[in-house]
Amino acid sequence: MAHNFFPDEPLLRSIGITRNSFMDSLIGEAINGGSCVMATDSSGKIIGVRLTEITDKDDGFKKCFERSLMCFLPCLGRIAKISKKPVLRKSCKVFDALLSELDYDVWTLFDEFGCQKILTDVCVCTSKEARVKGLGTELVKQGESVGREKGCDYSVNLVTGLYSGMN
Repeated sequence: MAHNFFPDEPLLRSIGITRNSFMDSLIGEAINGGSCVMATDSSGKIIGVRLTEITDKDDGFKKCFERSLMCFLPCLGRIAKISKKPVLRKSCKVFDALLSELDYDVWTLFDEFGCQKILTDVCVCTSKEARVKGLGTELVKQGESVGREKGCDYSVNLVTGLYSGMN
């Protein structure tokens, strides 16, 4: 992930965010959730991953936490303005604008789709050697199969990569 995803992901790159312990914890939580898929080459080297998490409509703690975080982002942006860390100022501004523009809230999708569980992407990443060959698309398809096995009716993907959606 640190070698293939973080350096080339446009949003993180434009803000100047690199690998950090917070991202490592998010990745670790996704992997431990049991809904992720990976691809390896003939030597066993990992060449692609789709990290996902299953969000359940009845997970009140997660819903409260995520909604609170979204409400806190504008405040964090104001705090970041006085911060001496340019990356914090820039990232708060960009994430607040992005979330506002997307108007994305997985919790509203449960009523819209009439479902109990949704598979949501943390990220889809392929090695530089495997890009633009359909591997990312295949990882998404395989991940959706895993999601269905775990009771998800829908999958949500927010993509920002340079090659996303090219196939």
